[in-house]
Amino acid sequence: MRSHVGGAGRPVGGAGRSAGSPGDQAPPGGAVARAGRGGGLALVGALCSQGALLLLVVLVARQGALDVGRYTTAVATQSLLVLLALAGFRAALTRFAAVHLADGDGARLRGLLLLGLGTSGALALAGALVLGLAAPLLAGVLGDPALVPLLRLVALALPGAVLAEAALSATQGWRTQRAHTLVGRVAEPLLRLGLTALALALGAGTTGAVAVLVVSGWSGAVVALLVLRRWTRRAAPAPGRVVEVRSVLSFAVVSWVASVAATGLVWADVLLLGALATQEEVGAYAVATRLAALVVLAAPPVVGAASPHLAHLLHVGDRAGAARVYAAATRWTLLLALPAAVVVARHPEDLLGVFGGGYAAAAPVTLVLLVGHLVAAAAGPCTALLTMAGRVRLSMAVNVAVLVGDVVLVLVLVPRYGALGAAVAWAVALVVGNTVKLVLARTAVGVRAGAEGGLRLAGATAAGALVSVPAGRLAGAVAGPEGLLDAAWAGAVLVTGPAVLLTFAAVLLLAGLPPEDRELAAAATRRLRRRGARRPGPPPGGPAPG
Repeated sequence: MRSHVGGAGRPVGGAGRSAGSPGDQAPPGGAVARAGRGGGLALVGALCSQGALLLLVVLVARQGALDVGRYTTAVATQSLLVLLALAGFRAALTRFAAVHLADGDGARLRGLLLLGLGTSGALALAGALVLGLAAPLLAGVLGDPALVPLLRLVALALPGAVLAEAALSATQGWRTQRAHTLVGRVAEPLLRLGLTALALALGAGTTGAVAVLVVSGWSGAVVALLVLRRWTRRAAPAPGRVVEVRSVLSFAVVSWVASVAATGLVWADVLLLGALATQEEVGAYAVATRLAALVVLAAPPVVGAASPHLAHLLHVGDRAGAARVYAAATRWTLLLALPAAVVVARHPEDLLGVFGGGYAAAAPVTLVLLVGHLVAAAAGPCTALLTMAGRVRLSMAVNVAVLVGDVVLVLVLVPRYGALGAAVAWAVALVVGNTVKLVLARTAVGVRAGAEGGLRLAGATAAGALVSVPAGRLAGAVAGPEGLLDAAWAGAVLVTGPAVLLTFAAVLLLAGLPPEDRELAAAATRRLRRRGARRPGPPPGGPAPG
């Protein structure tokens, strides 16, 4: 079913220029280099975002385990409802925007944005109404009546959060991470952090911290929509729309089910733990989850930067190029994750002390979660590859099966083992799911990414682990009850961390860089030289690639 509204099939951006000109006019260096530049910017955003989230958890955790449990439950509820309201348009907007820009089809680009933003916004309003009315019932299921006002605040924040995420996902179709990073990963988290700190300082407690979600979510939505409107006018100035309802909705619905299952794997454990155990257990699990997630903070920005390039390369039939981008994204994620994993594995109890006293018992939970994260990182962006290749049904089937298995394991393990049981269930589900998707990426899509650089990374990790043993002992002498510093975590950060990182980097440099990384370094050098000669403005067809 298609709805044609004027200007169908008309070229965009003026005569002789396609809507994809921002990506096509990118500086030389190939898809890997462009993905690397986007990943570098997105990594900066991830550092800001994860740092802000870490400080948020620290601030709320200082209020007590019960408060951090309630706050985490509210955030988990919002995350699940945002995903439900997006209805699969997060991936659909990125993929189809990249395709329409590559084809120079501005009419279909405008139709896509109308369909995606309109549908997501309507579903968000409906979800907010349902949550507001059902808050007492949900709080009763979770066994904590104090959650009622928090859930109603989440309902107010929901439409803004959904519109912001949808608009920023669409901007990624331009094969740039600029707006997605600066708005969604820098400005909004920092605004939320600042307002939360103010609310807690004024004595507003957990209610004030959750109320901040309303302000930050709607602020992000306004900025994101304005940016998307400006970019669309530049890339597709001709009026008219072509709304391809059937193809886009078919992709979006399947992608939605896959995404719900994937995000359910992240947050279902939190909600089930709250129902089967206590909010204190939820708080301990949330703290362990935050620490383990810091190890792979590079994964989302790297995958986000690679996804539109994978969509573009697969759309034009360049599977060899897609394999290179896939391999590079996997390697970059591990490159940034492995040194941090060594430090966390050496000092789990000390690093949990960042969140306050009483969380050291969550160290086993942290280590189990860490294993799951590292296996997922080693598998590479297999979910993004299946999605960008249009094989979302396969991804959906795997995600649903994995979520069902995770829920079964949680129901079996949590009553006996508490937060540790939830961590084991999550890690097993993640390992199985990513292994299956990696096989599907090779067999169903035909992308066989090589393992170049794997031995280098393994050697560097082993060397870092060896160095962490004496470094950890020195850290214990520097920080802790009998050290120069009171906080034990300071020794891990100031002593073990630098020692492991320097060893890791030295081994990699001695072993030599893979060709793709040399390509990225050369492209970065050229970019710096150009910026030194002149300050470039955005290309006339749209924003410059980030």
